[in-house]
Amino acid sequence: MYVPLAANTTQTTEGTVGSGIAINVLTTTATIGEYADYANFSSLSLATAIDNTVENVARELAYRLGESLSGLVRATADGASAVDSSVLVALGATSLTSFTTLSLNQIRNSVQSLAGRSVRPFDEASKTFCGVIHPFSLGDVLADNSNDSPIDILKHTPVGLAKMEDLISVDLTEMIELPSTGVRFFQTNQVTSTANYKGVTGLTALRTYIFGRDGIFSIKLGAQGDTGFGDGEWQNIKCNINRINDLQQSLVTVSY
Repeated sequence: MYVPLAANTTQTTEGTVGSGIAINVLTTTATIGEYADYANFSSLSLATAIDNTVENVARELAYRLGESLSGLVRATADGASAVDSSVLVALGATSLTSFTTLSLNQIRNSVQSLAGRSVRPFDEASKTFCGVIHPFSLGDVLADNSNDSPIDILKHTPVGLAKMEDLISVDLTEMIELPSTGVRFFQTNQVTSTANYKGVTGLTALRTYIFGRDGIFSIKLGAQGDTGFGDGEWQNIKCNINRINDLQQSLVTVSY
């Protein structure tokens, strides 16, 4: 990425060739690696199992794959404070009974903080950012009945009252947009938690994430047909179930 050029407010003298502009780029280091898991089963275990073991373990590995991808993205987001410490907002806490819950106001402030850094919305069409929030944290925001809370904003119009029904959802695949925030949140329990938050024994903090465009991106190294024979092993994510008859075993593999 290029380093942005500052504005030029100095007039030039006609006929005089000025100094050239130095163009610089920002660089980052990408660690290239590979993750993989496998499980194998003997013919005896398959013959004596009371369930469809291979298929069930394949589902378990697929779930593990999803957790792994989520964890890698979360670790990258958690490390953003090493680049800009101000992106990590730590809410106050002094005891188990005196701590600050997530609020609509804090979400608004975070969005404006992104705008102040010229961060583009995650979804250019709807002009919204994308967020990841724990159901507990979302519950705290929705339980707030103070002035300018989500319920207070929506209750004054028929359209708002109808939208209130959409804020409470146990479907983790649904996106929830809190009023006056410009953020669409996914609910998940896969967020970073901090035990004994602010030094308070027994107090656990749950992290909430708000992403702009290109906040986290991946580097795809593979391309179809670039590895010799046929199409090659170019897929970045692949789940297989292979039955090895001559060894009387079944093998489940996951790589990404």
